[in-house]
Amino acid sequence: MTPLHTHRIYPLNYPFESLAAHARRQGYRADSGGRARGFTVIELMMAIIILAIIVALGAPGLFSFITQSRMTGQINDLLADLSYARSEAATRGVRVGVCAVTVGTTACATGAGADWAVGRMVYVDTNGDGVRDTATSSTELVLRTTAALTGGSVLTVTQSGAGTHPSSFQFRPYGGIATAGNQSIPGAAAGTQIGFTLCPASGTASNKQGRQIDISLTGRPVVSKVNC
Repeated sequence: MTPLHTHRIYPLNYPFESLAAHARRQGYRADSGGRARGFTVIELMMAIIILAIIVALGAPGLFSFITQSRMTGQINDLLADLSYARSEAATRGVRVGVCAVTVGTTACATGAGADWAVGRMVYVDTNGDGVRDTATSSTELVLRTTAALTGGSVLTVTQSGAGTHPSSFQFRPYGGIATAGNQSIPGAAAGTQIGFTLCPASGTASNKQGRQIDISLTGRPVVSKVNC
């Protein structure tokens, strides 16, 4: 007699258990009917609303952080330029000038009210006139240039004992400062003689905090915070 083929009989719930195990491996959730569940429209809308609230609460703080980080970076760049100019004056034994530049050039801006935010330059000021000689035979070398400030930052310069804003000044070989053609800056014998004030762009926020660098008669720069 030919033996009958035998078939393995599985428990009734075996296929369903296999599907559930597969679903667990794939990371799906199944409801009581075995259908995969997703997010409903209401759940998505609630998630979007919560995200919008979080962004709205955190945006002002983030904007302030970005602005203050920009202020710190820009004032540190200015401090580095001033320290470099003072050091080069002592090393070379001649005056080294710092001036606001004319847009797109390596020429010093002239006249009161020069815009220091456009850019600045450190150069050898051989004759101490406060303006770099751009002639081909000039020995007044450009030592360093700094590009215009970003983010709409405003940089102003004040001079003690003068009603105008200088477009340039120099460090003398011993480290002190002077203006164009003068042996010393007019004003009191002690205290701040040149001051740089850096502020965020106008209209960014109320009670804005900027940075300030005060340069004493001896040429030493000091950084502090200031309300703009």
